[in-house]
Parts: sequence; C-alpha cells; structure tokens
Amino acid sequence: MRYIDERRPDIRQWQGRETELAKLQSWLADPTVRLIQVTGAGGYGKSSLSAKLCEQIEAESEAGWDCLIWSNFSEPFRFAIWGRWLLQHWGLAVQETESDAALMRIMINHLATVRGLIVLDNLETLLTDALGWHDPAYQTFLLNWLESGSRSVLWVTSREQPPLPDNLRNKCRQWALKGLS
Repeated sequence: MRYIDERRPDIRQWQGRETELAKLQSWLADPTVRLIQVTGAGGYGKSSLSAKLCEQIEAESEAGWDCLIWSNFSEPFRFAIWGRWLLQHWGLAVQETESDAALMRIMINHLATVRGLIVLDNLETLLTDALGWHDPAYQTFLLNWLESGSRSVLWVTSREQPPLPDNLRNKCRQWALKGLS
C-alpha cells in the first residue's frame, strides 16, 4: 500500500497574511461551508497559508475538530489509494477489493459522524490539462460529498479550481490567493 505524504510546509518563519487567515477562519466557522478552495499560482503560499491555519486550529483547544488530516498530492494517486489510506488513517478496516463507490460511501458516512478537516494539498496534480480528472472517482466523491449532510470540511489547495456544478457552489468558498507583498 502506498501512503500519501502528510508533511506540511515548514512555517516556523511565518509572517503576515492576518487578513487571509481571519477570512479563512470565518469560513471554517460557517456551518454551511463544506468545501474551501485556496487557488493561486505556484509559489504564492497556498500550502503554507493552509499549514498555518491548521497550526492555529490545533493550538485552539476549543476549536471543536475531531480530526485534521493533511493529504499532499505530490503525484496523481488513484482515488482508491487515497480512499483506503484515509480510512486506514481513521482506523477503519477496508478490504482491498472494495470498489470506489463502496469506499466513497464509507468515507462520506464516517465524515458525517465526526467534525473533520481534510486537507487536499496540491490538488492540481489530480487534474488534467483540460481541467478534467485523471481519476473521475475524485469528482464523483466531491459531488457526493457536497450533496451529503456533514459537519466536516474539505480544504483544497490548487493552482487550478476544480470543476464543480453551479448548484453546489453555495456550499463552497474560494480564495484566489495573490502573491506576497
């Protein structure tokens, strides 16, 4: 089994971006928000900003998050690899023969029982040049996820905005990150 990279960027020298952090924290506090996307060009600090926010959440004992999981897509893992890794991360036993659809159901059902923050860093790796998905199961998961009831939030960093239907955008917030000043 291949494991997803869980390492976050080093933020020991972090400075600034207080406005962005405050706005993103407000989105996390909004119970209607299910997906937060931070997009921008390479090197603009999407991953670092997200790592800083995760550090703040972990430092707040009253934050109310049951789990915070970081997934760095350094390569375009198939959905089944990521799904099994995530379920094993939660301590759930999963058969290697489970279909993508079964993995999705288990993941969505589990996320409905906890208040989790799942970070999908460098999501552009999963997208084709035409903004399709290398593995369409990711899109199916995102659509099913957004249509389900849950207290958990998916946090995406990407150079490109993943395609989503307009009728689900009310559950999403998107920040187009500008470069550092």
